Amino acid sequence: MCEIFDQAPPHIKAAVLPILSEMHTANLIAAYAILENQQGTDRRLLREIRRWVKDSCRYCDICQAA
Repeated sequence: MCEIFDQAPPHIKAAVLPILSEMHTANLIAAYAILENQQGTDRRLLREIRRWVKDSCRYCDICQAA
């Protein structure tokens, strides 16, 4: 992943890394969508991920989330 993601809070990394590791091309936005559609995902965690992406992510080529 990118340097920005390395600085993500540990609970955000713990939530999305298992999904990202299974993707052919890591995509943080797609990982968020998968989490959003999973039963039992904590809505507070989803809000925190959304906020972190909005405030910190630069949508770089590594993630290809742009």
